[in-house]
Amino acid sequence: MDQEAHYFSWGDQTGDEGDMYEYLFRKMPPRINATLSSKRYLLVVEDLYEPIKPAKDISKAVGQEDDVEHWHRVALRCFHYALLLFPQRHEPPNADKNNGVNVTKEELIRHWAAQGFLTASNSPRAAQENMIHNMGIRHHDDVYQVGNIILQTFQDYSLLKLPFSPTTETDEPIETAAHFLAYHCLIVEHHTQDRIFHEWLQNKIGWIKLDCNKGMEDRGWHVSRNWLSKEEPNGLTSLILRGCSNKSNWFTELDHLLPKLPSLLVLRLSYIPLESVPHSVWCLPNIQFLSLRGCYNLTNLSSSSSSERTASQEDSNTKINLLYLDLSYSGINSFQCVLFQNMPLLQELVLVKCDNLLELPTSITALSSLIKLEINGTQIKYFPKNMFKDMQSLQSIKLTDNKKLMDEIRMAMHPTLKSFLLINAPHIRHLSLQGCRKLEHVELRDLGALEELDLSATAIKELPAEIPNLPQLRQLLLMGVSSLSRFPWHKLQRFPDMFCLDCCAQGNVISIAPPIRQTKRDVEMSATNRYPYGLYSLLQVAKSISLTDDIYVSCLTNLSSFNKLEDCKLRSCHHMKHVLEYAYSMGQSLQNVRVSQLKSLIHFYKPLEYSDTSNFDSLKHLHLEYCPRLERIVPQRDGDGSLSMRLQELPLLQHLRDDVNAAISAPAWKELHVRGCWSLRRLPLLSREHSSQAVEVSGERAWWRKLIWDDDSSTMHSASYKSKLPLPFASFNKRAPVVSYLR
Repeated sequence: MDQEAHYFSWGDQTGDEGDMYEYLFRKMPPRINATLSSKRYLLVVEDLYEPIKPAKDISKAVGQEDDVEHWHRVALRCFHYALLLFPQRHEPPNADKNNGVNVTKEELIRHWAAQGFLTASNSPRAAQENMIHNMGIRHHDDVYQVGNIILQTFQDYSLLKLPFSPTTETDEPIETAAHFLAYHCLIVEHHTQDRIFHEWLQNKIGWIKLDCNKGMEDRGWHVSRNWLSKEEPNGLTSLILRGCSNKSNWFTELDHLLPKLPSLLVLRLSYIPLESVPHSVWCLPNIQFLSLRGCYNLTNLSSSSSSERTASQEDSNTKINLLYLDLSYSGINSFQCVLFQNMPLLQELVLVKCDNLLELPTSITALSSLIKLEINGTQIKYFPKNMFKDMQSLQSIKLTDNKKLMDEIRMAMHPTLKSFLLINAPHIRHLSLQGCRKLEHVELRDLGALEELDLSATAIKELPAEIPNLPQLRQLLLMGVSSLSRFPWHKLQRFPDMFCLDCCAQGNVISIAPPIRQTKRDVEMSATNRYPYGLYSLLQVAKSISLTDDIYVSCLTNLSSFNKLEDCKLRSCHHMKHVLEYAYSMGQSLQNVRVSQLKSLIHFYKPLEYSDTSNFDSLKHLHLEYCPRLERIVPQRDGDGSLSMRLQELPLLQHLRDDVNAAISAPAWKELHVRGCWSLRRLPLLSREHSSQAVEVSGERAWWRKLIWDDDSSTMHSASYKSKLPLPFASFNKRAPVVSYLR
């Protein structure tokens, strides 16, 4: 016979007099004794008026050791609320078709944040490393940091662990305090829906969960206000309906019930037969968390019903204060066009296993506060134009199992992106995250068609082995990735045709690409046939042009004189031999040029007349890469503005100017970045009157050592250039054979 006694110690409450004292010392002991009368448990309740030790650890971790009382109250609220979300002993199984147990860490923290638990009572102490230091912990990152700290502390003290699996009759509920309390329903009370409705009318309930199961009576759970502090707001703040049938009283009366809940912060309607969202949902003044997970009959999300939708409502300026929206496992296939325009504060949008979703509305670009976006298992082929560009607060993107997605994803220079995940998108061919300087984590898998990947100028520290081994990847760019500390050489199974790896030395990053802009007069062209003659006049006034995948144009100026052109981008124009043959007007306006993968290009500028003296006085950035036949550049320039030039993989380039003895003005040339131009053995002379201003040059050490300087003015010639070379350990001999990828 097993004589082992089980010990449980559950923390304290703050020293509230009156109702709390009555509840703890008069009402609770009889309930505990009745529940445990036939069990071998010893429940130890001690130090009811002193903060529990986990609260001290939490307050220390967030940098507020002087405010233990506050974090004690926070810990209690978070623990009680988690118990409400977890399945109880008498709760019907499979209420949400997912066993009701998979409450994820992220979802639990979202609930806590929406309830306002994860905030500081005052400004934390001075910022210290690895501690929370934003005022009031109001920022999104801080909310998740605090939530993770609390969960880790709960786990360390065996209060609760995720994932949470409810204890069965045959198991002893001894794994954590949460298992014990949920099994014996000591915190979360179980009542009929009529009893809960009565308690709510008397303002005794702050959080309600209702579960319904086919063939069973509707069941409800709630956390009594006796367990909560007097600081809790009056009125219901959390309502969770799960698995209700269309005959349930709560379901049929939902649209009439919601207007009576002005304090509601969290509304979770899971696995119920909703065909449309009740209009009263959008009128809740304080709603922050809305989950419609598993609503399989919901096909369209609109802020008004079809009978109510008018032109005035479509253009309504009514704003919804939602922070979190979850539509996972629903039947959604479309959205009201202007829906997201009314959600300016939305921070997280979760669309997991939305199998019928065909497209996103253009209004999604209005989500300027969006921080996390997760799209999984949809039928989406293309995203709205400039969707990611307009989301200037976005930090995390997860795109998985969107097997029909065909869009090119280009997020160059995104200012806030930290994490990007793209899995099982077999039709994606081009992906560019170039210039996302906060991007630290990238995961790319099952991308069978991906050909070009640009991760230049990011903060990636380690490259996953799956990326260079992608089966169709032919171009991988890792330029200016100064944080990269490890490359998976030992796991390589294949190697891209074009691979560039460059870790800039000592933080001296030279601009890796000209900032090609899309102006108000922008023209994008891509064609394999002749262009209509009417384009000539249009292109004369165009300010920016992008020409890609062309097999017709042999010279850009054959299309027009481009009198107003400022920004020019040319890629994969394989018939083009010269970019420009005259530049009388264009030379005074052209600012940024990027030329890439022009296999037939011989000259950047080849004047038709020998006497042509056109100058490119406004040119600021010139980027030429992967042009295997390029021999000359010749951008004559006398302006005072600075010029940055990048030359990459131009094996036949020998001179920058036709007139090798011509001197150019140093102030007109600021930076030169050279990679893979081994035939370029001599740099131009710089004019003597500006000899004190040297041009910064970044290139391979082997290339720099073999440069030829003028005999008669070697000191003057070489002193005009200042080298910014890779560190010695990052340099290599261009003729060194690779015999093994093993370490």
